[in-house]
Amino acid sequence: MNLGNIITSKRIEKQLTQEQLAKQMGVEKDTIAEWEDDKEYPDMDSLIVLAKLLDISLDSLFLTNNSTLLTAIMKKSNRKTLQLATLISLITLSILLAILLFSLLKDESKLIVSILIIIGELVNLSALAHYIKKLS
Repeated sequence: MNLGNIITSKRIEKQLTQEQLAKQMGVEKDTIAEWEDDKEYPDMDSLIVLAKLLDISLDSLFLTNNSTLLTAIMKKSNRKTLQLATLISLITLSILLAILLFSLLKDESKLIVSILIIIGELVNLSALAHYIKKLS
């Protein structure tokens, strides 16, 4: 039995409509429909809430014959990690550029500051490349 069928059967067993379950979970009705049709998969947080609401063990959800569930959750998790890494990279870039601009205006140790900023950005870009590679 795949995840969508488990969600559907447990929801019906609990006498809940898709709309009622969606409201309890804080998601749209369409989201529940996509989960039940196996078009999308819930993220880990939603999966935990879903298991509690429908009295399903997480083991039974993960031990279905459908191995795509874990893969989908991992991709969502990796996507969030990449988004966070990108945000941190952009913030770091902004700070380093502000430092560079400030040091150029002050005419103090331009070369040292410039080198440190370039090194910082290379580390920043390599970390971002690492996360992108993990996503692939």
